[in-house]
Amino acid sequence: MARVHLFLHRSVTLVKIINCIKKPKKCLETNVTVPHDTDPGMLLTRDFTTTIDLVDTDAKKWVFYIWKYKDAELVNGDPDEVEVDIPNFEPYICPHVTSDILFGSLISDGKFYQVWKGRMVRGVNDYKDVAIKTDKGCNEGYIRYLYRQGESLNKLRNHDYIIDCLGTTPDYRFLMMELSPVGNLKQYVEAKTKEGTFSLPRSPPFEFNLINQIYLGVEAVHFLSPPSLFYCLCASNVIMSGDGTCKLSGFANWNMVRHREEWEEKNRLPRPIQWLSPEAIRLKHTYPSDIWSFGIVMWEIFSPGQEPFQEFSRKEIRQRIFCGQKLHKPIKCSNKIQPVDKYRRALYEVCQRKI
Repeated sequence: MARVHLFLHRSVTLVKIINCIKKPKKCLETNVTVPHDTDPGMLLTRDFTTTIDLVDTDAKKWVFYIWKYKDAELVNGDPDEVEVDIPNFEPYICPHVTSDILFGSLISDGKFYQVWKGRMVRGVNDYKDVAIKTDKGCNEGYIRYLYRQGESLNKLRNHDYIIDCLGTTPDYRFLMMELSPVGNLKQYVEAKTKEGTFSLPRSPPFEFNLINQIYLGVEAVHFLSPPSLFYCLCASNVIMSGDGTCKLSGFANWNMVRHREEWEEKNRLPRPIQWLSPEAIRLKHTYPSDIWSFGIVMWEIFSPGQEPFQEFSRKEIRQRIFCGQKLHKPIKCSNKIQPVDKYRRALYEVCQRKI
């Protein structure tokens, strides 16, 4: 049996789907589950996804015929036709989790999201410890962002430097990811510094190895299709595995990042401007914006225990960023470090040579 996750936009009203193999030889009519807040024949209030199980896995192709209704009237007489190749078909988002989910302790509590330690239980001795990410207020915009984040993570599953996504619940409120026994990069660097094993003069390859892993993860995200960006690339969004490998999270497709930024600005919600470039603060997030944030993460690696611009207020931080003022030299950088031209955004290789 193959499972298809079919995404339906809010412009659709009532949808009737018929799955056909080599029409009209074999057809299966499927009832689409409409969101609970929508009556049949009325305009949808939000996007939603329906799941269809395809019984005949020997078929090479399935053809979906979608009739769109508005106010119980057909929008047009002819259906939209969607063709799916079964052998090469990738689900629209990561798989649904059918296991029982047990919540444990709270790992992190952000402004909009919480991450919990949890366990997916499939049987008596069949379980897996996971990290569970959920929004704090059940806001529809953030639930949709989690849904898109799961989609992007699923496309990079098994990547060395991207956190593994294990699935979502059917309502997309909970995103299950691999659990880190170490914590995030910020905590990891601080712990290593206290142990005395994180010192630039003695082991420079250690820091550069972390930076290189993050760079490879950012590169993989930027090569996704459709284009994907980080909402906020910072040390607390870089998860560390037990062997000291960096795993990136907190990215989604370009449109959802823009939508989230605009929504937060409209509702006057605080944004993490310490890590944002001038154009990202102006709601024009691009690939170079992630390179800016990547530079801030490099600064965090060489400044354990510190936050960028921590001595300034939000208003002062904004002014300094728009005036072109940079962060002070990291405490673990050599005095011989050469400043990068403030009017250029250096690539990673340039930064590595100068450090």
